[in-house]
Amino acid sequence: MSARSEHDEILRRFPTVESVSRRPGPGRVDHVMRRIGILLLMVVVVVGCLGLLGPRTATASGSGAPGEAALEYDAVTRPGLDSGFTVTLTPDDDTDTAVLVVAHSTLERLGIELYAPEPLAQHSEGDQVVLEFPARGEPGESFDVRFSGRIPTTQAAGRHRWEVAWRTGADTSADDLILDATTWTVP
Repeated sequence: MSARSEHDEILRRFPTVESVSRRPGPGRVDHVMRRIGILLLMVVVVVGCLGLLGPRTATASGSGAPGEAALEYDAVTRPGLDSGFTVTLTPDDDTDTAVLVVAHSTLERLGIELYAPEPLAQHSEGDQVVLEFPARGEPGESFDVRFSGRIPTTQAAGRHRWEVAWRTGADTSADDLILDATTWTVP
């Protein structure tokens, strides 16, 4: 046996610093990945405890020919939860009724079943549902119209952009006040 082969045999049986690989081995990679996983889990728990992952509401407002309006709605929701939105109207002039227009698909997607106050009249125009509500109070005094229901449990996750229009005349016009909203449904 040569000296070189004896030396190689000794190094194989008794590793030295020179014979050990400088690359991290599988144990080191597993250790690092475990720490990254624990860190990500902690981030999700902290964000959840702060309430950033759950349901929340948002507000949209605008003013136009009929007056001022504000829309409070669910910005983030989950299937099976109560849902709804409130439209606060402040008419500029004396009016007996307020006409709101909402897409039928929006009412279905948000699970809207009830209106308060009860509409005086309700009809469809294509995909739009036209609701006529009694206006209460004096000009400049605001009143609320509430839509409520429950998000369908079969609702797919995703974004839904929708709008509520406060119609000034009998037909669609450029004077309508439109409030835009976006609701995210998360699993």
